[in-house]
Amino acid sequence: MASSAAGGIAKRWRELQGEHSWDGLLDPLDIDLRKSIINYGELTQATYDSFNTEQRSPHAGACMYGYGDLLEKSGAAAAGQYKHAVAGQYIVVAWRGTIRPLEWSRDFDVAATSAAPVLGAAASTNPLAMVHNGFLQGRS
Repeated sequence: MASSAAGGIAKRWRELQGEHSWDGLLDPLDIDLRKSIINYGELTQATYDSFNTEQRSPHAGACMYGYGDLLEKSGAAAAGQYKHAVAGQYIVVAWRGTIRPLEWSRDFDVAATSAAPVLGAAASTNPLAMVHNGFLQGRS
């Protein structure tokens, strides 16, 4: 693994987020990039660990923790310290994958639909472009 020559995550956050397509960071794997990847994995794992799977609970299917203590109670407290390492506010959108049986049945519904609503003017030159039918749900 390559050592961090440029001064840590806070100073290199743009580079670590792919500003230069990770040129020179992958082989060997840059230590700061490795730390960043692990952090994102921990944040994603927190979505699984905080999901209420108890079927008898009136809150089944919801998050077990509030915003203020999600990272600590899900065991991802160290990941929360990452926001200080990058010296600023950080927004991470992470959602969990399939857990419940009903979700599995929905995952198998892979019907495609026209991508025209998201292609705009390019739709006329790409009439065969398709997206998963769930991709457009909630879009207007």
